[in-house]
Amino acid sequence: MDVQTQPERRLIANEHFLAPRLFSVVTWGCAASDWLANSLNDCPGIFAVHHSNNLWSKFGGARTLSGIRYLEIVGMQGHAALAAGDIHGISRSDIQEIRAEYADIFRAVVLVRHPLPRLRSQVAFFNEFAHTKAWDVTYVPQAFPQIVKGLPTGSYEELLFVHGVNLLNSIIEEVAVGPIYRMEDLTTNSQVLIGLVDYLSAGTVSATDDWAARQTGSRGTNQHSHREKPQFSTWQRRVLADLFDPAAIELYRKLDYDVEPLGP
Repeated sequence: MDVQTQPERRLIANEHFLAPRLFSVVTWGCAASDWLANSLNDCPGIFAVHHSNNLWSKFGGARTLSGIRYLEIVGMQGHAALAAGDIHGISRSDIQEIRAEYADIFRAVVLVRHPLPRLRSQVAFFNEFAHTKAWDVTYVPQAFPQIVKGLPTGSYEELLFVHGVNLLNSIIEEVAVGPIYRMEDLTTNSQVLIGLVDYLSAGTVSATDDWAARQTGSRGTNQHSHREKPQFSTWQRRVLADLFDPAAIELYRKLDYDVEPLGP
């Protein structure tokens, strides 16, 4: 393939690399993002990373990069591919700026999951790594003082749960990012997965039925929910009832998620 014949490509990084199609799958986690990154990397023509900026910062000591700069480096790494991008490493707040920079060579989608199983998975992840104090929850008492006042002890772990419930409300802002894909569809329906590849690559990558069937038939990776209790406690259900925004619940229901009545 002669990349010079691809009009959607342009020079990046001081004219050393031609950018492929660029993409971002926006998600706050616990929605098979690790599985999706592995699956996309197994598709010829796609280069994908899984929140590498977070790994560079936390384990490599690198400074935090802007979304534009991070995606530029991803594009440099994947310059030989037809489409290169990130899953779970770019904030929804960065998408507008990235679009302004890369225009029609960039596409973004949102990855979601049924909110309650997703929250259970997130809580299990919190519980496993709470001892690291890796999550900054200092905003929680200021943002939700009445909710925090009703917590059993106000411990870090309880604040993490409040934070997890608040993450469910992200969908209110996520709808402005781009098309929303349900984890449950991507992991089980090969045609939906093929459609995602087609959208992210703007039709430059043709995923095969065989590839998609292998991915939807594969095991999940980095699963958390099996380590968490299947039911929420009374105080947790109270937090859900008070903090889970009705507007967010309605958006989930429009995505055909059956969100059960909340409350103690």
